[in-house]
Amino acid sequence: MCRKEESAHPPFLFSDDALPAEATPPGIPRGDYVSEIGRNPRRNIIFAPTKNDYDEMRRAFVLCLIAMMAIMGLSTSCLKEFDSVYSPGLTAAVCRELEVDSTLFEGDSVVMMATTRFGWVYEEGLSAYSNGKCLLLDFTYDPNLPENEGAEGKGYYTVTIRNEVSVPQSSARTPLTATDRLLTNEQPVAYAVSPVDTALFMRLDDFLFIPSVCLTTSGQTLNWELTYDPDQQATVEDRRTIYALYLRATATTGRAEDATETLVSEINAFDLSGFIDDIQARGGREADTYIQIHYINQINPMDSAQFAWGVTDPLSIN
Repeated sequence: MCRKEESAHPPFLFSDDALPAEATPPGIPRGDYVSEIGRNPRRNIIFAPTKNDYDEMRRAFVLCLIAMMAIMGLSTSCLKEFDSVYSPGLTAAVCRELEVDSTLFEGDSVVMMATTRFGWVYEEGLSAYSNGKCLLLDFTYDPNLPENEGAEGKGYYTVTIRNEVSVPQSSARTPLTATDRLLTNEQPVAYAVSPVDTALFMRLDDFLFIPSVCLTTSGQTLNWELTYDPDQQATVEDRRTIYALYLRATATTGRAEDATETLVSEINAFDLSGFIDDIQARGGREADTYIQIHYINQINPMDSAQFAWGVTDPLSIN
């Protein structure tokens, strides 16, 4: 007898290349690494993983993938017999007003929707947000709802939002901050892109969502900035055109020498429109753009004049 199987991936899911995990910087405490971005994206205590943790995670992922493939192969006939509600998990989103068929929305011709990695989604509650608002959404999608009949043709999916979290927004800006000295109350960044939140690293519309991990003291409020040199010459590696961006975090209080207590994960959305304009003004092609994020990952606790830079692998923002 067939039984209902729930999938974490809706039919409009497209695959993304996995982002490379960064190596654990020296001096970062090791242990279980759990991110809770989305419950409180501005204050989440986490711990860095060991290599064995990564190996166990990879083995578990492979085993789960094999099991899922077996289930899908055995239950193909069940999919037509039972309804499915899909839960893709926490998802980055940008709210935008779209022109729609007014007959679908009681006469409204402009409706607030959200663009996500899965496509455009709609729920009435999105009308509470302004155009361009960045969010983390936790929603479900039921393809059997009357509202989702012909969804592919309409270009959007009606969903049920279970939770939404506002994401802090700013812009990638110039000039590039001085790289030979620390900013006031600068804090070391353990991971420019959190290795357990890589699914949240993406460019949507004009915004680049970056989930990062900072080593700081408890109770701090962090301010993040992303700067770049508008006159930089791109590097070419394996046919990839790569530009440099610099991610830095400062605390409202405290000294950099004291930043040794807590690992904190936060997510920010940076408007890249000015960065893309500068690339194109110098003859670059947006479609070929990769970035490397530079970040200060070590500060000498005895002498804040001594610090070191880390850098991510090339990351696609297309």
